[in-house]
Amino acid sequence: MGPELQRLYRATSAPVAFLDESYEVEGDRTFYVLATAVVSRDRLVETREALTAHYDGEPMHAAPMFHSREVVTLRGGIALAARENDGLDLVVSAPIAPGDSLGHAARRRCIEHIAPLLHAEDGVGLFVFDQHREAEYNRRDRFTFGDLRRAGRLPRDVTEHHARPSAEPLLGLPDLLAWAYRQRLMGRDRSWFTPFENAARVHELGAIGQKEWMVLGVSGVARGTGA
Repeated sequence: MGPELQRLYRATSAPVAFLDESYEVEGDRTFYVLATAVVSRDRLVETREALTAHYDGEPMHAAPMFHSREVVTLRGGIALAARENDGLDLVVSAPIAPGDSLGHAARRRCIEHIAPLLHAEDGVGLFVFDQHREAEYNRRDRFTFGDLRRAGRLPRDVTEHHARPSAEPLLGLPDLLAWAYRQRLMGRDRSWFTPFENAARVHELGAIGQKEWMVLGVSGVARGTGA
């Protein structure tokens, strides 16, 4: 773990949000999913140790685990991720508009929905993203948070940070969550997401220009307004 992330952990007593994405930009079914796993500050070490113990000290990545046929281990990891939560996890999906070939605008919409909501409702002050290998993608996230702060939708002390799962294994939590929800969106094996149904909130954003979003869950569908 890098010194800057260690410093950020020491500086907060609030819950920490970990974020990872899954998306489909081609074909008839396009979407952008940003999954957020929220971990209380006093359970960071315990949760991290549970995740690394499950996968022999390595960070979990659902897609390569599935493709290498580690199905039993993957299901166990998803069950563990579903247990290691306090009901604050959030999955947000947005449609990808024509012209948004890389999903940048959809990702921004997801962040604009997630960050103010989790700060206002759950007190999250630190958002840790899976670091993209292309620096431009990470820079765009920083700009989005800067715009949210300038617009007064986030206070100045809310911080974003990018890290690799090899440096912060807790990023395995949103990886598993995003991958499991992807299976549901793609019409594949919906049972992958079943362990999260009572553990995670799901918000589906409408098309650009629509302020309404849907909350999906086992208890039904509710609606709200937002980005």
